[in-house]
Amino acid sequence: MRRVVSIVCLALGLAVAGVAQAQEKITLKLGWVTSDSPDDPYAIGAHAFKDIVEQRSGGRIEVQLFPNRQLGDELRLLEGIRFGTVDAGVVINSVVGQLEPAYQVHELPFMYETVTDARRVLDGPIGAKLADRLAQKGIIVLGSIDGGFRVMLNNKRPLATPTDMSDIKFRVMQNPIFVDMFTQFGGNPIPLPIGETFIAVQQGTVGGIDIATPFIEPNKWHEVFHYVSLTNHTYSAAHLLLSKRVFDKLPDDLKEIVKESGHEAAERQRAVYDELLAKTLTVLKDRGMEVNEVSDVASWRDRVTPIYEKFRDVVGSDIMDEVTAASVAK
Repeated sequence: MRRVVSIVCLALGLAVAGVAQAQEKITLKLGWVTSDSPDDPYAIGAHAFKDIVEQRSGGRIEVQLFPNRQLGDELRLLEGIRFGTVDAGVVINSVVGQLEPAYQVHELPFMYETVTDARRVLDGPIGAKLADRLAQKGIIVLGSIDGGFRVMLNNKRPLATPTDMSDIKFRVMQNPIFVDMFTQFGGNPIPLPIGETFIAVQQGTVGGIDIATPFIEPNKWHEVFHYVSLTNHTYSAAHLLLSKRVFDKLPDDLKEIVKESGHEAAERQRAVYDELLAKTLTVLKDRGMEVNEVSDVASWRDRVTPIYEKFRDVVGSDIMDEVTAASVAK
């Protein structure tokens, strides 16, 4: 009888331990490189994911947030996610493209005419195909968020045509398409991590940058630049990423919750972004910046058409043709 009781107690103990283990809280550390401002597009996406996944998991998942490069710059962040030393992050598309070159299709100048065009590609079969390629390299795409179209900031003059930027040293992302793009425009590109750029501007080694409009005010670029030229030369996507090593260790029910939460967080971020974009230019003008529209888009577009063929083999002809066909800009 004692043996039976002992076996029952042991079984109950194992069952309780199993339940406790299944309910153990999982912590995900999520990083990004920009500020934790309520108006920062990356921060909006990160907070949305934290709120949704914690609620949907009933507290079984806790997301800890690390803005302002606390987990490293974007390349280091991406590498950490790939190898499992970083759980998750919001990483700009141009850096993702250094790991999976097909993602560079989104960086091609004037590929997208509207945000709607870009979202349709990112959320559709092409986006899924790219995400599958990234998963093979150890990274799960939970959702794609909006950074908006990139514009040009400088301290010399409004930019109406490419000739206006000939004597300005522009910080560009460490991405061959951007280096080539600004060279074709006639500018002087200086590849730099974003974290080093503010000081470079203050020291006078950089005189301009290109950046997505919603990032200007929350990251205080209005303090070091005066002119904003709405070139809208490239759509700036970012991706909410999770390490596949981390994902594979999750219980099956939490895997579904994490994927659903990522998709929902992207949708929520986009809705907030749309509201922010409507007021951004007014805010920048109130901050003392001079904003100019660019009416002669053809003069910019004509300069960079050779880039498409130059990077066709890098991106992949299949991907480039599919995105070109899906975009009303072509």
